Amino acid sequence: MLRKASDIIAAVDIITNPLGVEKVGFTSRPFVITAFPAKPIKGFTWVRKNGNATLMIAVPDGSQLPYGMDRLIPIFLATKAVKTRSRVITFESAAEVLDLFGLSGGGINYKRLTASLERVFKASVFFQVDSKEYRQQARFHFISGLELWKKEAPTDQPRLPGLPKNKITLSQDFFEEILKHPIPLDIEVVKLLRNKPVALDAYMFIAYKAASIRHTTTIPLSELSSSFGSDDKNKRKFRMKIKKIIETVTKLSGVVARVDGDAIVIEPSNGRVRKFRRRSEDGNEEDKVDVKAETSGRWKRRKETEREDR
Repeated sequence: MLRKASDIIAAVDIITNPLGVEKVGFTSRPFVITAFPAKPIKGFTWVRKNGNATLMIAVPDGSQLPYGMDRLIPIFLATKAVKTRSRVITFESAAEVLDLFGLSGGGINYKRLTASLERVFKASVFFQVDSKEYRQQARFHFISGLELWKKEAPTDQPRLPGLPKNKITLSQDFFEEILKHPIPLDIEVVKLLRNKPVALDAYMFIAYKAASIRHTTTIPLSELSSSFGSDDKNKRKFRMKIKKIIETVTKLSGVVARVDGDAIVIEPSNGRVRKFRRRSEDGNEEDKVDVKAETSGRWKRRKETEREDR
């Protein structure tokens, strides 16, 4: 899974060093559910079905569906929204975005960044759930407005003061969802998996599930191929692939999960990142991020103690 020497060194660093608040990123429930394709695909729609539920990502004719490393964009947007509490996100240069994920700046990466932003901007997500007598539908998009410079300013010739910055306006639905239900991520793990779309999807999905469940949960692998943005039709190959991914993700993140036969077993756990409730200065309760590592057993004992105290 991790072949490069630099990746192995980074993995050791993640496991052995404590997690600082500055290394905590965020994602959102819609993005965990709506994984982009791992590779570029032809056409203007990406459809996945699971039982009576249907998910479709669509873009206008002539546009390209988000794919691959485009999945870093919603993580960047969610992280900035949670930390700034603002629906409008501004940045001077691509370096502000690229540095978060350990990517180098420069003209080429700036073009790639703006192309990724435009693909995510054009994407609309559709959900549909059918029963015998009832149909539920919803439509969603990540970004409602995008204002970008076409070229990155040279590092030795910054833009004059007063000129507008790059600006991203999040859709109201996306912004409200992020603030109500932020899903904390270890940004160092995201960096290491940035070029491995299926592994990154698996990490976000497992981190979300492990933080939201109270009991050990088993999920059939047959339900997860689309959740991880994978097109792999070979069940045996997918099971072997996902087993290696889960082993890597659990070692890096501290989240407790394993592959058992044709299913993934997930334990209640928040790994190296956990949320706790704390009163703010005005007396309201708000979510903060605690950066202590926590095992599944300790997490469950704390939950049981909280229920007894009530």
